[in-house]
Formats: sequence, C-alpha cells, structure tokens
Amino acid sequence: MSYGCYTITRNPNLEWLAEAKASAEGLFDQCILVDDGSDIPVEGADYRFEQNVGVAEARNKAISMLNTDVICMIDDDDVFIRENVKRLQQIPFVSDVLSFPVEFFGEISGYWPYMPNMRDILSSNQIPA
Repeated sequence: MSYGCYTITRNPNLEWLAEAKASAEGLFDQCILVDDGSDIPVEGADYRFEQNVGVAEARNKAISMLNTDVICMIDDDDVFIRENVKRLQQIPFVSDVLSFPVEFFGEISGYWPYMPNMRDILSSNQIPA
C-alpha cells in the first residue's frame, strides 16, 4: 500500500510550513504542496495557482497530483506525530475516512477531544485537517 500526503497553503508562516513539511518527511511515498495564490510564491510548491481559488479547488488539485492508495492531508500550521502515522500505516483500513488525534500547541495546549464520525462529516463537513 502506498501513502501520500498533501498541504495547501496561502501566505503561510514559513517557519510553521517548514515544520509541517519536516514532520511528513520519510513517512509518505509522495508529498504534494499546493500554493493557493500566495502574494509571494511559496518556494518548493509542486503547483501554484496564480490567484486564490479557495481550499476546495486547491485540495482537489493536490489530490489529483497524488498517485497513492491512501491520502493524508496536513494544514500548513500543523505537524504529524510520527508514532501515530506509523501506527496507522500498520493497521488494515476499515473506513474510508480516518482522523488523527489533534493536540493544540502555542497559546492553547492540550488535546481536542472531538473525533469525527460519518454523520458529522456528511452534515457539516466537520473533520480536523
């Protein structure tokens, strides 16, 4: 099974983006970075929209560029917890949608107790990215 990951960004905090990218290194067979029309082009982006097209179109572009069995996404201000990703890659899939636990850092710390379920995803598109 092959694993891919994508990040969508627009006018990112470059330090946070570098941390997000570094957290994915070595965990995935393919990683894609899409710049959704940043004022200053993001160096290293695999694709750049000249103007902001919005998160849905940018995510669809990233997904279309991945050639993997499993697709993960990470926001440009998040990091993967390596142990969680490695554990996930060792279990058989029983669902089309999985989510990692979310831990806050910065001004707020601790864990977000919400874990998405299919009803919430379908009714309100609620899922941690």
